[in-house]
Amino acid sequence: DVVLAARAALGAKIAQFVPGHPIAGREQNGPEAALAALYQGKKVVLTALPENTPDSVERVADAWRQCGALIHHLSPAQHDAVFAAVSHLPHLLAYALVGDIAARDNAALLFEYAASGFRDFTRIAGSSPEMWRDISLANRNALLAELDAYTAQLGSLRTMLMNADGAALEQIYTRAQSARQAWISSIEAAEQMRAQEAVPMAAPPQPPSAPRVQPGSMGDFGRATEQPQEPATFGSMVGPGPGPEVLGIRPT
Repeated sequence: DVVLAARAALGAKIAQFVPGHPIAGREQNGPEAALAALYQGKKVVLTALPENTPDSVERVADAWRQCGALIHHLSPAQHDAVFAAVSHLPHLLAYALVGDIAARDNAALLFEYAASGFRDFTRIAGSSPEMWRDISLANRNALLAELDAYTAQLGSLRTMLMNADGAALEQIYTRAQSARQAWISSIEAAEQMRAQEAVPMAAPPQPPSAPRVQPGSMGDFGRATEQPQEPATFGSMVGPGPGPEVLGIRPT
């Protein structure tokens, strides 16, 4: 949908549009939820178009790198299929579960005893309904395919419960547990690697400077005082240089 809208709006200038999707955020929204370090160490998926030149793609990628992001590449179709499975379907399920509980006559009682498991599973149901309405509709074909596959899985689980098939249930649970643990381990390993790469080299220790004597008032005349040093500035330029360039980027 984003690419189609861009083509309709930009026409012959579509080559200047490089679609991208930052994989970062949380369930809160609005200016008060902004985070200065939101993109640091997070993935940004660029879904380049056939019309995009390598230089254009690299220019946008570099802009995201300046925000601390890690660049990944997918085709638009791959992007829609992947995120229907691991993002859009989970949001739909979280909204559906909370909505189902809230609509029951004993909703107050159920929510009274809902604990950390329910909170963790449904955290993303606190996201913007308007935004996720639009995302669900924009990617509805891929989302419907994932919803059908998940519905079939629920049907299998229902059959196992009806048949009191504990061995089959345990096999499903064990496979899911192992897959999640492997996924978490890969995330932790990647974060440790990024942290090691980001550690700056320690500067050699400097000997303490001797205090300078400064005349004071009658009560402290001749007292040795530390003189404040001018704070260091980062990013200063010596001599003329190019001004900052602002790139207009709209994530998908």
